[in-house]
Amino acid sequence: MIIGGWGKKSKKIADAGLLKCKNCNNTAAFEVRELANTASLYFIPVAKWNKKTYLVCPICEAGYELSENDAKKLMQEIASLPSNDTSIEIWNKIAHCLLDL
Repeated sequence: MIIGGWGKKSKKIADAGLLKCKNCNNTAAFEVRELANTASLYFIPVAKWNKKTYLVCPICEAGYELSENDAKKLMQEIASLPSNDTSIEIWNKIAHCLLDL
């Protein structure tokens, strides 16, 4: 008996930092995600095709497709950014300081 399957898989590639979503207007810690069609045999991935890169809002889950050039530029820019957890911590500290004024 052969067990196989296919479908779409999403994988987080990187944290993109704090951005304002065009869809929900919230400022959130966006992620860069790769979406690809996959095939597996006995639950082991054997093929991946039609890969696309998206910038995804964690609040409303809106995805903005990136061209290959834009994805490369973004990855270079975000290489020096702190992780999303650190960005959120900094954002919260700034917001707390502003409330104290």
